[in-house]
Formats: sequence, structure tokens, C-alpha cells
Amino acid sequence: MKTTTQIGRQAEALAARYLQSHGYQICARNVRTRYYEIDLIARTAEDIVFVEVKYRRSPWYGGGESSVDARKAERLIRAALAWLAEQQTYQNLQPRIDVITVTGEHNVIQHYQNAINLD
Repeated sequence: MKTTTQIGRQAEALAARYLQSHGYQICARNVRTRYYEIDLIARTAEDIVFVEVKYRRSPWYGGGESSVDARKAERLIRAALAWLAEQQTYQNLQPRIDVITVTGEHNVIQHYQNAINLD
């Protein structure tokens, strides 16, 4: 049986492949700041995207997006802004925070763009 960490890493790998298949470039994985861990950081020509990945075995008790509450959103915002402050390379890109959920044994992926407002 897989551990929660293994399942989480597998969901993150699936999310990264999903993003790459949609034209994103993965810049970093599992970035830790003093505020929070950012699962994935990706970019497009215009955007730098901070991605929270959530896995759920079943959609019956709320999808992964429902687990991103106000407290977690605030920590993600602080982490994203702290990371951006240290990365001059990405200053010209528009930042946003997305949530990707991976659900069930068939790994159904849903991508919620701009799930958390950075303003």
C-alpha cells in the first residue's frame, strides 16, 4: 500500500505532465519557503503559475479544491510572493495561483486557473 506522501508525489507528477502537455514549462517542484510548500511552479509565455495539487480518492466528500480554505490560500499567496521576490528572472510575468485536482483510481484531472486571487 502506498503512503500518503507517495500518493501526493504521484499526483504532483501527473499534474506536471498535464501542464506540460498544455504548453507549460515546469520551473520547480516542491519549493519550500518559510511560509509554505509550493507543489509546482510553471510558466507560460505570459504567466508564472504557482500550483497547489490535491489528490482525492473519491469526489463524494468534496473535491480537492474544497480543501483550499482561506488560511491555506493566504499561506500560498505569501509563499508565491516571497518566491517571486527572490526570482528576478520571472518579474515580467503575470503571477497566478492555480489548483489542480487528481481524483480517483482513474486519475481524473481538473485544472482551476486563478483559483486564488493574488490581489
